[in-house]
Amino acid sequence: MFLETREAGFSYEEGKPVFGGVNLSLDEGDVLCLLGPNGAGKSTLLQCLDRILSLDKGEVLLEGRSLTSMTRRQISREIAFLPQFHRASFPFRVIDIVLMGRTPHMDFLATPGKKEICLAREMLDSLGVLHLEEKPYTNISGGERQLVLLASALVQEPRLLLLDEPTSHLDFGNQARFLEVVNRLAQQGISIVMTTHFPDHALLTASKVAILKAGKVLGFGSPHEILTEGMIRETYGIDVRLLDVEATGIRTCVPILAGKKCHRNRMSTGPGSAQAGVADRNGG
Repeated sequence: MFLETREAGFSYEEGKPVFGGVNLSLDEGDVLCLLGPNGAGKSTLLQCLDRILSLDKGEVLLEGRSLTSMTRRQISREIAFLPQFHRASFPFRVIDIVLMGRTPHMDFLATPGKKEICLAREMLDSLGVLHLEEKPYTNISGGERQLVLLASALVQEPRLLLLDEPTSHLDFGNQARFLEVVNRLAQQGISIVMTTHFPDHALLTASKVAILKAGKVLGFGSPHEILTEGMIRETYGIDVRLLDVEATGIRTCVPILAGKKCHRNRMSTGPGSAQAGVADRNGG
């Protein structure tokens, strides 16, 4: 296993466990999606995987080596963490924010050279935001900031990438593009752990899924094994339908909303299909 947690547990100072008994694993190039309701401990677990927070119980192993035996610099050369929220109080240029990701690979007090700048620009270009390189980071949108932070994480050249709800500030198009980037990075052999509130994102990207609720792992395995209608109902307390989209091989998760009628289904039931639906809506 490339990454493994063994009976991992964490509590804050008040002593109430955030999660416990967590056993997860992934290989190189795996995408592990963590799903669960708010407060389940997903973001906290992600921080423990980067040793931003220290476990109370159990351990995290990277290629069989405990993170507790590694220095911060060693961890940062292997693991990059993209937080859910980030605020910059000083208007650094976008290119400077990205270059900060090279810190674990540079000598103390060294300044970025041509090699580092070329790598930073390459990462910005790969994410479609190279045109922002000279703009102040504080003057770009939340979605653009998320892509810039991803570029900063990627210039670390990590083998493990931790993403905390990375699409939460992105519009629909940029969400799809971000998920394409996740798939491309996994194909390059980078292992990824990503928290998300969207089962569809796991179905589109994940090789493994773990569901956390009330500090426990309800299920861990392949998306098609774990993301069942019953498991999603147990996790989120809502009814859903899992549908296979013909000719694409894609499965999607559709919530069933009480009292909501599907006009398209109603339109297709009568003779003339669309014409009958239009007449119905117009009172004909």
